Amino acid sequence: MKKLFRLSIAVKLIFATLGLLIPTSYFLVSRSLDYFEVTTVQKEYDFNESQAISRATEAENILQGLLEKSRSVGTLYEMSRHSTNEDIVNSIYTTLENDRDIVAVDIYKSEEGKFVLEKSLLKSKAVDEAMLNRLRIKNPFPIESVAQGQIEIVPIIEKHDVANEQAENAAANSKETTTWMAIGQPISKDELGQIQSITVTYFDLARLQRAFSKKGDRVVFLVDARGNVLAHPEEDNVFNAITLRDHKLVDAALDSTESRKRMSFNDPKLGPMFGIYVRTAMGPIVVAEVSESFITYPARKAKHTLVKLTGFALSVSIFLVFLLSMALSSPIEKLAGLIRQVSAGNLDVTAKDQIKTEDEVGELATVFDEMVGGLRERQKAYSVMRQALGASVIDTLMTMKDEDMGGKKQPVAVLFSDLRDFTKFSEGHTPEEVVVMLNEYFDVMVKIIAKHGGWLDKFIGDAIMAVWGVPYTGDEDAVRATRAALEMRVELDLLNQRRMERGHTPIKIGVGLHCGDAIIGKIGATERANLTVIGDTVNQASRIESSTKAFGTDILLSQETVDLVEKHFVIEYGGSAEVKGKADALKLYKLRGYKDQDGQVHLIKTEWSDYQAESADKVKVAS
Repeated sequence: MKKLFRLSIAVKLIFATLGLLIPTSYFLVSRSLDYFEVTTVQKEYDFNESQAISRATEAENILQGLLEKSRSVGTLYEMSRHSTNEDIVNSIYTTLENDRDIVAVDIYKSEEGKFVLEKSLLKSKAVDEAMLNRLRIKNPFPIESVAQGQIEIVPIIEKHDVANEQAENAAANSKETTTWMAIGQPISKDELGQIQSITVTYFDLARLQRAFSKKGDRVVFLVDARGNVLAHPEEDNVFNAITLRDHKLVDAALDSTESRKRMSFNDPKLGPMFGIYVRTAMGPIVVAEVSESFITYPARKAKHTLVKLTGFALSVSIFLVFLLSMALSSPIEKLAGLIRQVSAGNLDVTAKDQIKTEDEVGELATVFDEMVGGLRERQKAYSVMRQALGASVIDTLMTMKDEDMGGKKQPVAVLFSDLRDFTKFSEGHTPEEVVVMLNEYFDVMVKIIAKHGGWLDKFIGDAIMAVWGVPYTGDEDAVRATRAALEMRVELDLLNQRRMERGHTPIKIGVGLHCGDAIIGKIGATERANLTVIGDTVNQASRIESSTKAFGTDILLSQETVDLVEKHFVIEYGGSAEVKGKADALKLYKLRGYKDQDGQVHLIKTEWSDYQAESADKVKVAS
């Protein structure tokens, strides 16, 4: 009840605090954000417009300068037609060669009401007549519009196939893309005011492109009176002769006579946008656009900051409300955390070091420490048993049901391994040398058994007894046991190489493997018992191991084992043997190698896997 009452008060205080702070905070924050957003957006709109106007002024100045150059060349040409002064003609070509913007000039004359090309003035290093003629065909210039007194500005873009184009002038074929701009304007009129001559001057777009090359969140570009790109921060739009007739702003500018207009629109790729177009005095249109998300970013940033500050204020308020309740619940939470650590296996915790209250919770901490002390003693006893009996024995006993402790029959694979001539080896070496040899040998073999899922039952002097299928039997027990035996052959060879490098005597082993039913359970007295496997299967595995000496090989398998593993291994019939305790002779097989997943045969033979057969106790070779 006390806990419920305390939590109920905390909830009431939280709701009262939030009920006061949230409406007030919302009102102040929302009003401030609305004002900030309006002023910020308006400021960005004005800046966007100033950028467009500034760039339009710059473009007008450039275009005006180009117009003056075109008019100058046209005037000089008109003068040359009525004069024999060669200096005038020379000045025309000098102007062309020295001017970095002009590429070529076409002079059109009125004949019978039509304008025909009279003369082409070419910059020698930039273009030839064939190239210029090709550009005229591919990019027809609106001469008729200029004949009506209009100034026309159009882009001239052409991609060249550098590898295949066979132009006479190598300089004209040195670039992959021609990026020009043609400006047409009237030059002379007759006494009736009819236009008699027109110049179409071809300029390099580089100068105009540089004025619009700056990249950023705000995009400013230039199009002609038909919506074709003249200059753009993304140069590919110029090189690819992109037309922006379908662009919202460009379309509005082309369909309107207004010189300047702001617009909000939606871009299919970029989303909501804001832009403005400004028409220049000579026709081209400057367009400036920016994403609304960029314009509103300061307002959104301010909103995010204010929300964080408001959240912080609310968090402080809630913290103060909960301060008293935390003083009461904190010791209990600490104790819960210690319990979680203990459940995770950490027994090196002490509650009284962290909980120093002198109330019921402090008493609970004392009891907790006593409990953890008892668990530490039990853990220590468990660790000692694992070292003495083996981890696998302890783990198996822990998993066995009470009704199975007395013995349970199940299929197993039993492997016996024994050292050959161990008695002779012991007689010729000191006890310390024998122990070192056995420990080194056992360390290698036990790791192999564990690697292949086997259970080390016991060491019998120099012998090893291992079992597969304990505590739970499986379909691959015989296969895993056979793989372990084969790896024991390989690792023994490596061990002997290390021993001989040290000047020690190599060792030989015999391995017997048999599969069948056996009894697994605790065997022993009330005060001392071992988990082991007993039965005829165990005895027969031991007899098979003893037979390796008589058959002159290191590994022998029983018929029952071969029936389970023959599709995975290379097996050779060794013969039959009469062993003690078995009325019928045992058919025994030599293990020669293994088969991989593709059925390829891999033979595993070492210096120690086959040797001269000798007589063996309790074994008689029958055939």
